[in-house]
Amino acid sequence: MIIIDAAMQFPGKESYGADYMIPDIAYVKRNIKKLRGIVITHGHLDHV
Repeated sequence: MIIIDAAMQFPGKESYGADYMIPDIAYVKRNIKKLRGIVITHGHLDHV
């Protein structure tokens, strides 16, 4: 498993009042031994 740009997300109209959203990483935690790398393409908040 390789993670690419897994960071916070900016909410859409359906999430009124939220400033940002943080992804659920439960799958990654359960399968941490499969993780082979993390790729960050650039330093914007929705990518790191």
